[in-house]
Amino acid sequence: MSGSCPLCGSGERLVSKLDKGFQLFECTACMFQFVLPRPGIDELKAVYDPPPEWSSTFHTMEEAQKTGRRFQRMISPYSSGREVLEVGCNTGFILQGLKQFGYSVCGTDLSETALAYARREYGLTDLYCSEFPPADREETFDVVIASHIIEHVIDPPRFVRECARFLKPGGLFLVLTPNVRSVGIRTFGRHYPVFCPPIHLNYFSTGTLRRVLSGAFDVVWSETESHWADPRNTTFNALVSMSHAIGVKNRLKNADTFKATSQNGPSRPGGAMGFLRKTSHAAQLLASPLFALGDWTGAGENISLLARKK
Repeated sequence: MSGSCPLCGSGERLVSKLDKGFQLFECTACMFQFVLPRPGIDELKAVYDPPPEWSSTFHTMEEAQKTGRRFQRMISPYSSGREVLEVGCNTGFILQGLKQFGYSVCGTDLSETALAYARREYGLTDLYCSEFPPADREETFDVVIASHIIEHVIDPPRFVRECARFLKPGGLFLVLTPNVRSVGIRTFGRHYPVFCPPIHLNYFSTGTLRRVLSGAFDVVWSETESHWADPRNTTFNALVSMSHAIGVKNRLKNADTFKATSQNGPSRPGGAMGFLRKTSHAAQLLASPLFALGDWTGAGENISLLARKK
């Protein structure tokens, strides 16, 4: 294929073959990395709307509050506005956290099952099972959050334009996404667990993320981060990458000792998986000076970027 870059429409070169018949390409002009073929919206809805017995990561009220505090710290120095929309809010734990700090919150998601959990467990009500809220909510939000969602969307430029539509003039857009220039991805390549189409379709560097935002936003700040407490920190992802490289990832994933345990809703990691995550947290904490250096040089695990609507 030629001229298929989702960002600039230029040609591409093949980087590597991925699982399930997908391939990873890099634009020859803007260096954006992306997956082909692109799935349709119906295929994505089937992926993101699991059955009622669905199992996912559970966040307690305390964990949600900690997450809300983190997001408040990123937002509050640059805006006193209290109206927040999260696009792709999943179970609503970020919104619940911000709600505890006095924000008025609204969320969208393609999974009705996840939204039902948000209503039942967190008491959230201003939720829509769609990509975006109705048109009458345009230009009503002070902040739009896209936390680990832009890597999922079929058309990133369109997604950014739609997010801008729902912001007030001068409103803030907070984006978090994996960093394709991270130490982990540079080390393990296609084996790194972020390469999981059709879940993830887009792989941004700080430069390509700034590029896709440039038409509608001015960047306020950006950083990369490899926090030890992240359930999928660099150390954990490295272990998963090694299991994929030697061909045992799926066997371990399906083993009873690694399966999550669930009682009436979203689940906690199973015994072996829980131990693995705790071990990875401890290992990364011990090596935190090295990871801090990686963050400082722009090679951290994830990108956080705050931009203001033009």
